[in-house]
Amino acid sequence: MDLFQVKFLGKFWGLSAWMLELIMVLSAVLGKISDLTVVSSLLIVNAILSFLQEQRAAGVVEALRKRLQVSARVLREANWRVIPARELVPGDIIRVRPGDIIPADVRLLTGELSVDQSALTGESQDADKEPSDVLSSGSVVRRGRRQLHRNSDRSQDLFWPYHRIGPEGPPQTSY
Repeated sequence: MDLFQVKFLGKFWGLSAWMLELIMVLSAVLGKISDLTVVSSLLIVNAILSFLQEQRAAGVVEALRKRLQVSARVLREANWRVIPARELVPGDIIRVRPGDIIPADVRLLTGELSVDQSALTGESQDADKEPSDVLSSGSVVRRGRRQLHRNSDRSQDLFWPYHRIGPEGPPQTSY
């Protein structure tokens, strides 16, 4: 059986489905054909509607996941390119502007930058960053256009596993 068939048949497994199935069995045993027909119709219609709604919701979630992926403007081979943040490597030069999400833990090369770190630290005030300061992945640039240096791999990012959005979803926790 393929995945769709398994998911559809799963709609007949559960407490409410079992109750309807029990009513169907009792109706058949008691010879109440009209009750049997109505309840089996309800069960089938419920399974179809539930399956279709679940498929539609899965499509919406996938579209949102693709749309919300963090990307970065990076200097590669003397050209600026937009790439997914997961493809950044140590040594990349990244360009940010107001409204951008910092795609990885990076070091500010020149100038000043104001970033909103409230999602990471809970602080309501924007943080002003100066050259050689580290900016945490997930911060939002509020003021300034600067170039940043990716100086470590993703596993060393301070907040990385707790805010990522991608095909693999959020990290699993023991809670």
